[in-house]
Amino acid sequence: MYYFIFDQPTNRRLAETAKQIEDAVVSQGIAGEIIHLNPTKSIEYCLSDAHQKGYQTVVAVGDPKLVNKVAARLLRFDMVLGIIPLGEHLALLEKIGVSNWEEAIVALRQRRWQHAPLGHINNSNLFLTKAILDVSGRGEITVITADYQAKLTPATVTINTRTTANNEHQVVVRCEVVLQQKTGFGGWWQRFKHHDLPLSVSEFSADTLRLTSPEPINLIIDRTTIARTPIEFSVIPKALRLIVKKNPNIK
Repeated sequence: MYYFIFDQPTNRRLAETAKQIEDAVVSQGIAGEIIHLNPTKSIEYCLSDAHQKGYQTVVAVGDPKLVNKVAARLLRFDMVLGIIPLGEHLALLEKIGVSNWEEAIVALRQRRWQHAPLGHINNSNLFLTKAILDVSGRGEITVITADYQAKLTPATVTINTRTTANNEHQVVVRCEVVLQQKTGFGGWWQRFKHHDLPLSVSEFSADTLRLTSPEPINLIIDRTTIARTPIEFSVIPKALRLIVKKNPNIK
């Protein structure tokens, strides 16, 4: 049985899509209860209601902001999380390995789940989908882990979580950068002769990771500022059971 939490659409197009999703859920015989968020029915109310009624799966239908809020609060309950993106949200599609909301509904019917980590920001905010560091024109940042430091002049920076093939849970910082200096294991360090050499992608991963910058830079999730540098990221392993497409390429 599924408990669907629909976000409030912000425009007519999203309202039409939400109606299509609701009709598809009913027509495909996915049993459950459909709740639309409103001032009297908050996310906290919905999750408590689903738990008290014995539902095993909660499905968040909305944008990354809704999904992250549901995922963070779901830690208190023993329920599986399903996601149906409402609108064009690539981060949500990638997270569950689908291309559109229709495939997300198919994944719900198959109910294949896997453990998913949650990212932790400054031991406060939790996130399931990727975050973006608003670095445009702001100069240098430093990526710090227990084993190395890297100073970068990035064009874009995204932060996500992942589970490796060895079942390790990591925070991942992915940058399009100009590499300036990199410090490695045990004090070993290397300088590039042409330190302004542009690199397409640099990726850093660890169970705990810190980002600093000379001037504060905003960390954004779904157009909302969550924190400012310096920021420490950590990971909560196996925080959720997340419904995904069969044989997905999970990001």
